[in-house]
Amino acid sequence: MPTSSSSTSEHAAASTTQPEKMTRFLAILIDSVLTMLVSWIPVLGPLLGAGYFLVRDGLTLDFMNQRSIGKHVMGLKVKRADGQAMDIETSAKRNWMFAIGGVTALVAEIPLLGWLLALPISLAALAIGLYEGYRVLTRSDQKRWGDDMARTTVVKA
Repeated sequence: MPTSSSSTSEHAAASTTQPEKMTRFLAILIDSVLTMLVSWIPVLGPLLGAGYFLVRDGLTLDFMNQRSIGKHVMGLKVKRADGQAMDIETSAKRNWMFAIGGVTALVAEIPLLGWLLALPISLAALAIGLYEGYRVLTRSDQKRWGDDMARTTVVKA
């Protein structure tokens, strides 16, 4: 069955802007290492790390240009399906699942029961993180659950 030239050209344009999976992995690795370093600051560190992961793609700081530090270094950006600029609200919809780690660290600070409460939260965060990675690796459009929720996609900058 023949395809229209417009759908073929749209597919070609999408495939040329789609990043390599290793590039996406390195971008999140950079963000994760930075977040881990910040999280070593007692009490506030985990909150700062969770906050960064939550809003990282919507920050309007000049050097980041509405993308995380990892995406900036790796030459990636997040695009919204509606064509609008990334904002903190869309970033939070896209990244809430990665902020769970900071919540876990905060809950763990509760005397006596903290570690018991933190364990199921940690396991849920791990499961969600593995699911997100699985989706990026197995889907042709590389969209993870957060991308579907926020109606975004990661592209080459």
